Amino acid sequence: MKGQMELIEILVLIVGVLILFTISNYFVVSRYSSSSEQLIYEQEYEKTLDVVKNFFYAKIPVFEKTYAQIFGDAIVNDMEIVDYGNKYGGINSTEIVYNYFSSYFQKNWYLKIPSKNKFFGFNSQEGKKVITFILRFPLPSYNSEVIDIEFAKW
Repeated sequence: MKGQMELIEILVLIVGVLILFTISNYFVVSRYSSSSEQLIYEQEYEKTLDVVKNFFYAKIPVFEKTYAQIFGDAIVNDMEIVDYGNKYGGINSTEIVYNYFSSYFQKNWYLKIPSKNKFFGFNSQEGKKVITFILRFPLPSYNSEVIDIEFAKW
């Protein structure tokens, strides 16, 4: 009988250690997965921020204006195609914006100008995490007008 009690005690000890190991493993794995999700989200956020900043500073090859300057000219003139004279001709600002953002985010973005009631890009999908920026966008005009532009990526 004494041998059976010792065996039961050892069995209870083993089961207890296994339960503790399982619980601790669960907490370690869940903490790791949430931190890796956070890291991925931060990387996506930084990439989006870099692309939006680059929109203001990157110049179009062979053309001496940035994407934002051409986009601003189109907003001020309220025209999709902006004429830059004989040297460059008409530049389709909408096509430039679509090509620029689609090269980074495919069809997972939009650019909205609420004050001008304009929308560029694609509709967001339900259930996806959306990263949104509200940008203060200076327009090229004499009265130094600044408008808000909403950029979102999912």
